[in-house]
Amino acid sequence: MTSADMACNTPHTPIPSAIAEVRAGSTVTFHCTRWLYSHKGPISAWMAPYKGSVDKVNVNKLQFFKIGEEAVDSKGVWGTVKLLDSTNGTWMTTIPADIKSGNYIIRHELIALHFALDTNPGCEWSPIGPQFYMHCFKFKYDIFNTTVPALPYPFVGPKVYTPSTAMPALAPKEKVVISPTGQGEAANKVYLEYQEKVLAAQSATTESFDAAGG
Repeated sequence: MTSADMACNTPHTPIPSAIAEVRAGSTVTFHCTRWLYSHKGPISAWMAPYKGSVDKVNVNKLQFFKIGEEAVDSKGVWGTVKLLDSTNGTWMTTIPADIKSGNYIIRHELIALHFALDTNPGCEWSPIGPQFYMHCFKFKYDIFNTTVPALPYPFVGPKVYTPSTAMPALAPKEKVVISPTGQGEAANKVYLEYQEKVLAAQSATTESFDAAGG
């Protein structure tokens, strides 16, 4: 919990070319890889301004403010479950319409709460505690509460930032693909090789969990 990785995972320093331009008041969509139904928990998004070159930023010294959150609805359905059943692995939030122009880092986090209790009958083999994807704070919550509507989820941190003004609808800007190499064919090769490696590892993990009942 004291690791610097809790702020923005690894690596701590974003590469300089990985910067996208967004309008205040616009919607940002996060695309998630394969998730497990058992890994129920909240989703949130944060922003923090920074100055200078992004490759010199110390993410552990940034002042993040929360811009979106989702936990469990009145029917007991968690945001992470909606990723699988309703949104094809995507989650959206809105950039506040009244923030200053400048450079910001956006932080996205998901928390799996299936092992957040002191005891989990039948799962004594597993370390007890919440699992952090990608980064968050320590707390406990019982996702196996069967009441509907479910107990209110105790969000960590401050309330979601509320902008004082609204932004009128604007035409979308041209899509820009951020490249790790700056070269089209070379970038595609990097993406494909990394994707195949990650998907193979995720497939093995998912199959083992599915075989054990999720």
